[in-house]
Amino acid sequence: MSAKDRLLRNHITINQETADALSQAPDGRFTVRVKPPSNDDVPETVYRFVKGITEYQTTWFGLQNKSPVSVYEIRRSSPERLQLQFSVPTKRLERKVRTQLAETVPGVGFESGEAGLPIEKGNSIGGGVLTMGKTDWYPLRTDFESPPINSVVSSLHRHAMRDSRLVIQVLFQPAARKSIRDRRWARKAQKEAQYLGGDRSGILLPERNVTAREREQANLIEAKVDGSRFNTGIRILVIGAGDATLSRVKELSGGFNVFENLTTGQFLETHYLRTLRASRIRGFAAAVADQEFRGWMLPFQTSAEELAGLVSIPDREQENLRTAHP
Repeated sequence: MSAKDRLLRNHITINQETADALSQAPDGRFTVRVKPPSNDDVPETVYRFVKGITEYQTTWFGLQNKSPVSVYEIRRSSPERLQLQFSVPTKRLERKVRTQLAETVPGVGFESGEAGLPIEKGNSIGGGVLTMGKTDWYPLRTDFESPPINSVVSSLHRHAMRDSRLVIQVLFQPAARKSIRDRRWARKAQKEAQYLGGDRSGILLPERNVTAREREQANLIEAKVDGSRFNTGIRILVIGAGDATLSRVKELSGGFNVFENLTTGQFLETHYLRTLRASRIRGFAAAVADQEFRGWMLPFQTSAEELAGLVSIPDREQENLRTAHP
């Protein structure tokens, strides 16, 4: 281990002032707790729900994206209390969440959600983020036989990591197609698809045999370019684990391995928050509390199909996860 590595922090201990600030509800957010149905009739993903709550908002003739940022949270405030919730910036979107999710997952239940972080003076905080392992125009896995979020929820059973309170957030915002950033992304993705599909222009370029796998990759990239897309971020906040903070992040991020796509080679890669500055870790925790795209965030683009798996509803029977009454 280098001298620099020995100096890097992966967690800090917070004082009363910081604890009070992080435990407060963010302004202008509406949170809905979701209780999975008590039967086994849960769809593998929630594609219909994702499409149903999508709202595009832009300014400057469509060049600037102002679409609302929604958040899916999996939080365990105690070993016996595991909660799923959606948070949105308007009351209208809250109604959409309830309506569209009830239509997508029959039998699902709702309650008021928790706002702010489950945190106290003297707790340690730290965490990490997940991002695409390859360029994000290569899609994640989207075909599943059961809800993929089961893999994440199973790691949060009441006997695991009992010294820790944990918050996993998936943030997503519809991408504006006319924005300069999105058009540049689409152009690069289309060029990659053309190359993989064997469409190479220029007489000086050598011929290349295209494999069946490359053609399939090209088709998947083109489908992602043509469909709805979302600016997406995934982060993990660990509270109270102290020196075991990075170990907790590693254990939780392992649940996302189910999204690895063997055809495209895409996967979710973990980046641990390690820094010389305590303020950076406080800023990360504040961004989690405020449910915003900031604080050491590494966003990437997902299709509606990819996002539908990331925000799926589990069908596991787990002691610390309450289900809706039949």
